[in-house]
Amino acid sequence: MKSAGPIISLCILLSVMFTLSSHAKESLTIITDDWPPYEYEANDRIVGFSTEIVEAVLKDMNVKISSLRIYPWARAETLAFSGKVDMIYSASKSSKRLEHCHFPDEPLIISPNVLFIRKADVGKLRFDSFSDLKGYRVGIVRDYAYTDAFLNYLKIEGIETITVWDDTTNFKALIDKRVDYIPADLGNGRGIVEKLSLEGQLYAFQDNPLKTAGLYTLFSKKRVDASFVEKFSQYLARFKATAAYRTIHEKYFSLD
Repeated sequence: MKSAGPIISLCILLSVMFTLSSHAKESLTIITDDWPPYEYEANDRIVGFSTEIVEAVLKDMNVKISSLRIYPWARAETLAFSGKVDMIYSASKSSKRLEHCHFPDEPLIISPNVLFIRKADVGKLRFDSFSDLKGYRVGIVRDYAYTDAFLNYLKIEGIETITVWDDTTNFKALIDKRVDYIPADLGNGRGIVEKLSLEGQLYAFQDNPLKTAGLYTLFSKKRVDASFVEKFSQYLARFKATAAYRTIHEKYFSLD
């Protein structure tokens, strides 16, 4: 009988090579949504603050982007959760997302989520507490990670809500008076206001945010190993300390 030693050694070598190859991603399939100023399409390209950060960090890591497409967020999550794509961005943490995706320790940015109203309603509408929402209509976006406290209050108190597929539609509903309050990321809200030429027509309760949270890249647990995500987080943290990161931030979030 021939010795099993060489066969065992070969099996171990192949196992190690497979493990290493599964950890070392050479390219990523990525999906995002239309969410200015973080990610959106302009001149037939997907651009935005988060897009530029992701591209810069992956370039530093020598990782290519094999495809980058825009889908509605609910669809993007479904594809990531089922292992059809490697990465989606930008999003805050939620229990459902943590179940299906790896999150880097380092966020792309920290941003507040606030309520918007029509500027004509300033004085009539206020937001010091959730009770101020009673008797009014609230627009929300399907599958977004609002706080449990906010969603539970809407449900328990029977607040009338209208659910839409994206933030742009929600802002249009606010302007068209189909809703009275809408929650949105402050940066995204400003981007949509500019995109829809709504300057001077809306007001944000910036002093009382619903939450302030990090926005992250999400990596499908079915396609990307945790060690790769840890490495991405380290490169992201390093990039955020550079002048290049500050330049990108000022480009999309200037105070003028």
